[in-house]
Amino acid sequence: MAARKYFSPYIHFVVDYVVAGSDTIQVGEPAGVKLPLLRPAAQFSAPEDYETVDTNKITPALPTLNDIKDKKFKVENAKVTHDEITEGGAVTPYYAINLRNVRFFVDETNDAMLAVLSAMVKEGKPFQGGVQYTSTPTSLSRDFREKLKSGGKVRVGYVIFGGNAVTIQL
Repeated sequence: MAARKYFSPYIHFVVDYVVAGSDTIQVGEPAGVKLPLLRPAAQFSAPEDYETVDTNKITPALPTLNDIKDKKFKVENAKVTHDEITEGGAVTPYYAINLRNVRFFVDETNDAMLAVLSAMVKEGKPFQGGVQYTSTPTSLSRDFREKLKSGGKVRVGYVIFGGNAVTIQL
């Protein structure tokens, strides 16, 4: 295997090729992967556009969800889980941020942030960070929404994990 070590924006490696038996497999550059920005948590303060909302008052009911529509807000001490949801006969895996009365499914495409969420689940660490509310679960029936305690989908903007603030530009 041949890899290059980089020191910016943080220490990481890029694999160029892997030798397997007599075959050499070129890996190449990652396509479209945005590396998250890391900064020590003590040196990080949440961006001003993330509001403080009373997350204990949010429920799967549409009136409380409309109050946070299109908002970026802070989340403290939420449990992160990896769930499989059956929608219309299809099973879809999601990470979920579980609050007291509602859970939000994470609509994330960034591989680095998905790796951080996976680590949080495996280590049982709470979610401390900021999310942007992206969609209300209006396509789901009220019974199904309440059974899942679904509040819809969010995108993760930043999370405090492992002593660092991990940020993704939304």
